[in-house]
Amino acid sequence: MSETAQSQKAKPAESKQAKPAQAKQAKTAAQDKKPAAAKAAPEKAAASEKPKAGAAETEEQKASGGFRQKVEKAMGRKEETKEPQLPVLETRVYTIPLREVKNTSRLRRAKRAVSYVQEFIKKHMKTEDVKMSAELNEILWARGIRYVPSNIKVQALKTEKYVTLKPSE
Repeated sequence: MSETAQSQKAKPAESKQAKPAQAKQAKTAAQDKKPAAAKAAPEKAAASEKPKAGAAETEEQKASGGFRQKVEKAMGRKEETKEPQLPVLETRVYTIPLREVKNTSRLRRAKRAVSYVQEFIKKHMKTEDVKMSAELNEILWARGIRYVPSNIKVQALKTEKYVTLKPSE
């Protein structure tokens, strides 16, 4: 083979390696040519953007009822109306043993614990309507459906209509 044929074969390999380097140089040169006003524009745009999801609501959203309420209204959900506070007639603290719950199948234990606590309170407070707070429910479910606490300390607040359960401190 002649020298020209060998040099022609070598040129494409060199040019492939040279292209990315040339492209990077061209990009940096183009960025350097931008005026200062164009560089400052992205900063202004970032400042004027709306807050991301999970950020605090703006005053306009609070005044209009908030985004969540609008979504719930659009989905046809009823707005939650809080019942007026009823006077507490009686307050008791119980330590409820959950040993019997451990005899249940593992994959039903947390559910069974919730119903067992409600049954216990119905029996001891002599009422039919029992409402459990979210905090107490979370304590029962904290270790998952399989591993329920052995016992739980509960504060029962009796009103005219129902008994409310809260975790005792």
